[in-house]
Amino acid sequence: MNCLSPTPLVLHLLHGFIVVSLALPYFSSAQNSQKPPIAPTEQESEPAEAEEELTPEDKINQYLHRLAEAQKEERFKRMTAVIADIDRVCDLKDSQKKTLQLAAKGATDKGVDGWRTRMDAWVRDRARHSDQDIDEFLSGVGNVRFGESRQWAPERQTIWTNSLKETLTKPQREAYWNDLKARLAFKHESMARVIVADLDRHLKFSAEQRATILTKMIASSEKYWERLEEWSGDEDNLPLYQMGALVGAISSDELQSLLNENQLEGWQRYFARHSGVWDTIRGRPEPQLDHFFLAP
Repeated sequence: MNCLSPTPLVLHLLHGFIVVSLALPYFSSAQNSQKPPIAPTEQESEPAEAEEELTPEDKINQYLHRLAEAQKEERFKRMTAVIADIDRVCDLKDSQKKTLQLAAKGATDKGVDGWRTRMDAWVRDRARHSDQDIDEFLSGVGNVRFGESRQWAPERQTIWTNSLKETLTKPQREAYWNDLKARLAFKHESMARVIVADLDRHLKFSAEQRATILTKMIASSEKYWERLEEWSGDEDNLPLYQMGALVGAISSDELQSLLNENQLEGWQRYFARHSGVWDTIRGRPEPQLDHFFLAP
């Protein structure tokens, strides 16, 4: 008998092993197919809705809203400083401070509403005529300043002016008005000194000439500086590049008696750069000062 030949018992066991091996995948598959399906998670069962794309109109509205909110915050901070200044001079009661703070908030909102209307029209008009994508257009708008922007200042809104008149006592109004006059005089003299210093760099005035010309430039600044500021339309920045126009207030006869021939020629060259602005502002009506109503 060949020792390598399997016995009947071995053959029987081998046959059974093969049958079981072939059947296992079937039973496993059948068993898995009978398992209850796993419930999908909430995230899987409710696929996230795609964000609705904003229309150009929506994007413009959002852009203008953000700008307006930023304007309100900036202007109200400025009014907070104004109230602090009034308190410094007038020693306000707590009730007066609260009243002025409410008025400042209302004046800020009112002024920004006017600005928003103008800005809205400007942005939409430019957007209609732009070849750029709306996002690209809005990113390039930047800070736009309008000629009439000073009229939207909170200090010029009726709700503020009426509140200030009614809240301050007569002695407080007089004290604050005198403080404002002193600040205004300081500004006029400072601007005049800048102009004279700029001229002196080139024309080399004597001490006597500087003193005489400074006196005349202070008078010019007192009369015309507010017209120049009002014309520039910028409530945040002084019109420093146009301030040389104020030399136009000094007459030719006065200059002839003050300057030598070389200085006179240099003065005329200097004024020629600003003569257009001078022609514009000298005929403008004198603007009302902020808080002018406090004057006795």
